Amino acid sequence: MARQAVWAFLCSFVFLAACGSRASPSEKLPKTQLFSGPISRESVNSLINNWPSGARRLVITSQGGDIDAGIALGRFLIARQVEVVVRDYCLSACAHFVFAPASRKLVEKHALVGFHGTATARELLLANSGRPKLAEKYAPLAEQEKRFYDDVGISRSLLIRPLRKALPICYFPKESGWAFIATRVNFFIPSRKSLTAQNVLNIAGFWPQSQVDIAGIADRIPQTVNATLRFEGLGKIGQNVEPRGVSACPSSFIRAHGL
Repeated sequence: MARQAVWAFLCSFVFLAACGSRASPSEKLPKTQLFSGPISRESVNSLINNWPSGARRLVITSQGGDIDAGIALGRFLIARQVEVVVRDYCLSACAHFVFAPASRKLVEKHALVGFHGTATARELLLANSGRPKLAEKYAPLAEQEKRFYDDVGISRSLLIRPLRKALPICYFPKESGWAFIATRVNFFIPSRKSLTAQNVLNIAGFWPQSQVDIAGIADRIPQTVNATLRFEGLGKIGQNVEPRGVSACPSSFIRAHGL
């Protein structure tokens, strides 16, 4: 499995500018590591290989990246009981596999933790859409995700629910063998109560609770990220139907979005 293919399917069509950025080198501070940029095998290996003895805190800003690299980083941090501090944003694979399983979590004011589509969710969505062969492409990664969540005690629902809440529109197969899933929003932000119910525990610091908080988040996110968001419990979230399957994207949609 090519790393580029995994990275490509994690990017939504309004998030390409952020996905194209390169990882920034980790910056060392006493008992703290900083990580900024995409999560890849290279960036995670560099972080792990240069981890200072006794460091117990990771300050992270990441738009997400490779699933297997995110899981590897998550396991590394859990084994060392490292506190994960979110600065500005932690999205997609960062949210699912670094933030959620961390034994201790701190979110800085107006920082964003945004969940999106996992391999597990994509496998299920495509199977429900009558594309079992396409769904099979995601099966090995989905098994890694589910095994990781079982090991750390997080409900598997967190692997599935965010993509449904992001409101899938349609799909189309790509030459790489993966599928593009178009969604109405980039990221779903569960409520703290909902995360606790899924056994994502020990979240300290900021979490959005009002329209003022949402505005604060919008002011902090760089324009290059261009994230569209759906907040649980804030706004009219219950009015949209969350499909368990979707149809193929029409050619007009594909042309309109340059896909």
